[in-house]
Amino acid sequence: MCLRRRCKAMKFKCRPSREASEREEEMGYLLRVRFAAFFAGAAAASLGGIYMLHKDYKVAHESIAKQICW
Repeated sequence: MCLRRRCKAMKFKCRPSREASEREEEMGYLLRVRFAAFFAGAAAASLGGIYMLHKDYKVAHESIAKQICW
């Protein structure tokens, strides 16, 4: 019989096993890694978008300047 079932049968409060706490620590680590990867991707996409908007602004400004000056 597993430890949890024995504890329930004897009506003791079960402490989490060492394996369970190691799994929780591992899950916390994986969650941090996934959040870091997500935010790194979001930052890269944001920088790419800002660069595209800046480039578009420069092209439009140059086009309007040519129309006015010529």
